[in-house]
Amino acid sequence: MGYVDVLNFIMKSSLKGSALIIVILLVKMIFRNKLGSKGDYYLWIILITNLIYPYGLTVNVNISKNETLEKIYTNMGNLMMEENYINNILMKNRGLFNLNYGNMDEKIYMYFFGVWAIGAIILALGMITINYKFKRELYENSMGVDNYILNIFNRYKGKMNIKRNMKIIYTNVVTSPCLYGIIRPQILIPMDIDKKIDHEEIRYIICHELAHEKRKDMIVLGLVNLFKIIHWFNPIIWFGFYKMRQDCEIACDSLALSYISPKENIDYGHTIINLLSNNEKEFVHMGVMGMLGNKSNLKKRMKLIKSFNRNTYRLSILSILIMVLMGCAFLGNGDHIPKISPKQESKELDMIWPVPNSHKIGNTFGKKTHPILKVEKLHTGIDVEGEIGYGVIAAEKGVVIESKVLGGYGNTIIIMHNDKIVTLYSHLTDMLVKEGEQVEKGQIIGTLGKTGMATRPNLHLEVRNDGKAEDPLKWIRYKENL
Repeated sequence: MGYVDVLNFIMKSSLKGSALIIVILLVKMIFRNKLGSKGDYYLWIILITNLIYPYGLTVNVNISKNETLEKIYTNMGNLMMEENYINNILMKNRGLFNLNYGNMDEKIYMYFFGVWAIGAIILALGMITINYKFKRELYENSMGVDNYILNIFNRYKGKMNIKRNMKIIYTNVVTSPCLYGIIRPQILIPMDIDKKIDHEEIRYIICHELAHEKRKDMIVLGLVNLFKIIHWFNPIIWFGFYKMRQDCEIACDSLALSYISPKENIDYGHTIINLLSNNEKEFVHMGVMGMLGNKSNLKKRMKLIKSFNRNTYRLSILSILIMVLMGCAFLGNGDHIPKISPKQESKELDMIWPVPNSHKIGNTFGKKTHPILKVEKLHTGIDVEGEIGYGVIAAEKGVVIESKVLGGYGNTIIIMHNDKIVTLYSHLTDMLVKEGEQVEKGQIIGTLGKTGMATRPNLHLEVRNDGKAEDPLKWIRYKENL
């Protein structure tokens, strides 16, 4: 993957993520308090999934007995390897047309990629440095908790069915309780905690931090920090993560409250208020999940705590329906929708016949019996018969992305005309253009031949649209050349 592909991936991911954040905020505003704390938070998981892979997911299953046998025989003839090789070439050269014919030249792409890379590296190094210093200070300034707290910790850990090996420690590195660590999570309790809350209220803190661990919030936080590095330039993404963090704390409150008595809900809320009022400065660190969150979200949290019942944390039918609809809209494969038909695309690409001295088609596009392997397979192009040495011309202007011997194809030239459309010319005797060369429509690129697995002199011509072979006669002006 080249820098152009990386830049295109990041921009697509960032733009699609920004749109999804706006939709999530609108949905939350329209269905205020109707999705539940868990439903509100799970909407953001769709954002995380989209940022991981913005292209959508497709699954195609269509295997028959004949196709299975075909693949076996094709592998014997190395044709499957050639097909994969061609697709790899197309993937490698995505973005090439934009570099050569688009409005943005290579230097501008390199400039933007350089700016992005510098920003990402600076932010990544900053995060790594902060985390290293925090971890070192934590190691030097921590101690084990007393048996009273340890017993509460073990009791709620068992009650929540948390199997992972965890620690709970006192430290003066933090000013408010929090959970730290993805691989070896530990609950951090300030050494002066007794000055901020009653000793009895510590169990609410422990319950809240264990709820973070049960929900795997530290793993999500790690992904969020990674995406902050990648999308450092996009304030919408950062704002979305800020709102996601608020919803995370509310969802965590709901889970924690489900493990304590309903009579203790008010006491749980008072614990948060006491911690906030006794902390002069809010403790903020990109690698921890704390109980306090931020003061701007306090009113919403107190309202939920006061009205909490055990059904609040369950996903409602409405929230499930909305998540499914949003998942289909943003996680489905939208990159190939709507499909552009050859007739629509051919208005921009006016291809001409590639062999001026011959218009005899020996083999058409479609399912055929291979002349050598004797099995039925898709003939991915047309064969133009003629005499060895006849000139072969480029059907349309483009960039040569391959010019070499390609297994059963023999001497082969592949020309990319835009980011989707390529033409392939094989079984050539001579290859007169090189990889990277720009060619014009009608320019001689080689001579007709009988190389590879050809049984007679011919030009095997293919047209591929977004990697998929299509009938060349739908693209090329054939009758007009007769």
